[in-house]
Amino acid sequence: MDVIHATRFLELLFYSKLRSGEYLETEYSQKYLPVEAISGAFFIVKRAVLQQIGGFDENVFLFYEEDILAKRMQEIGKKIVSCNEVNFKHYESKIIGKTLSYYNKMQQLYKSKMYYHKTYNRIGGVQILMFQILHFFRKVELLFEIPIRKILKK
Repeated sequence: MDVIHATRFLELLFYSKLRSGEYLETEYSQKYLPVEAISGAFFIVKRAVLQQIGGFDENVFLFYEEDILAKRMQEIGKKIVSCNEVNFKHYESKIIGKTLSYYNKMQQLYKSKMYYHKTYNRIGGVQILMFQILHFFRKVELLFEIPIRKILKK
């Protein structure tokens, strides 16, 4: 999924894959659904577990914190579960959006993604090169996307 999300072009090309999601609609009707990670906008973890895994990885400022926590919890045998009967409203990027430009957020996303995959998934040179190439194309896309976003905000 990180490869598909690397560029807008790939997101459009694999739109049906993204729209279908990772889980079946019937799975969301279950009270609890085992998942790979939970959004940082709303997750709960016991303090003892957080201490056991060493807390947050301080090498990541923004993006991928949840993936890192989930990976470390899974390594010690903990399950990540979504409680599907709980609802919440997430006001995305209200603070970050005011302090970082969209371009800088995309740069931070790439930096965190690469750190996560290198450190926790131990990707090799070929995968690193692939992400670097995709990141180059994403930066080219941003030359068009950022002005369009500004026009649409007006």
